[in-house]
Amino acid sequence: QSRLAESVVKQAEKLSLKTHIVSWLAWGGLALFLLLLYGALLLWAGYCIGSGQTQPPPLLLRMPVGVVMGGLCVAGGLFWGAMAAKEFANGQAEWKKWGLYAMGLLLPGGILFGLTMF
Repeated sequence: QSRLAESVVKQAEKLSLKTHIVSWLAWGGLALFLLLLYGALLLWAGYCIGSGQTQPPPLLLRMPVGVVMGGLCVAGGLFWGAMAAKEFANGQAEWKKWGLYAMGLLLPGGILFGLTMF
């Protein structure tokens, strides 16, 4: 009976929303970022075809979607940073991994904001 109870608890944890919410947020944020990047590329290509001029791809970052993509990266970085802080406070060793994810999103987010605004 104790084995059955343990297996039921483990199965309930696997199906729980709390255990999968972190990965769902990560994949959802990545999908949204890639969708925005794809839309920006299409907007850039349409502008180049319509105007008859060939503009370099860095013009892509000067579009308003750069602000949204930068904001998405910064928000993801702050989320992963909060996860790293939580793991560090609990004494877990995984805080380094979450911190690396946070820095990996905060740096491109800052660069996107910088290139879009200036």
